Order: sequence, then structure tokens, then C-alpha cells
Amino acid sequence: MKKLLTAIASGLFVVGLLTTPTEAAETGYARVESIDGMNVTLMTDSGQTQSYPISKESILAGVTKGDQVWFEVNEKGKVTKLAKAKGKSSSDKDSNWNPPTQPPKADQPRKGETGG
Repeated sequence: MKKLLTAIASGLFVVGLLTTPTEAAETGYARVESIDGMNVTLMTDSGQTQSYPISKESILAGVTKGDQVWFEVNEKGKVTKLAKAKGKSSSDKDSNWNPPTQPPKADQPRKGETGG
């Protein structure tokens, strides 16, 4: 009986290790500099430009050059999430863009925005 319980506990531990979500290697806000097939080039507010492969094409849906976005890059260096920053689009000509420090929350307006 003791061996059976030990085996079950060990099995659950291994399954837990295998299903633990991994954290993103990098997240932040950036401006889309270019989109080339399955690659996107982003420029952070500090002026650093980096090109990343995307994990699937649907991530780019609705995103265009010049958009300000929140992004997430996995441990393999691929963009796994890309969301437009509310109120910021390619039509905004704000060269002094100051991105927020936290990712967007669906139920909360950003500073300077009204809810609704």
C-alpha cells in the first residue's frame, strides 16, 4: 500500500512539472517598425530595435506598422502575444510615446482614457 501511494504521489509530481506554465522570456511595450512575413520588428521606448519570429500568423491580426503594442516573447525567442495598446495606432504621430509599465487589463482604462 505504501509503495502504491508513493508511486501515485511521484506520478502526480511529474505531471505537475510537465504542465506547469512557463513564464515569458520577455514582455513589454514597443512600436511595430515592420512586419515581414512571419517576422515582426519592434522598437522599445528606449530606442532598441529587435526583430522576432512569430509563433503563429494569427498573432499579427489587426496589427500594422506604426502601431504601439504590448508583446510577449517565449523562451525560444518567438512572439507569442501581440496586443495593440489602447488609444495608440499607426495614425498617432507621437514620437515621444511613453508606454505604461504594466500590460493592458481588459477591465481597466489606462491613464488619460475614459472607461466605457
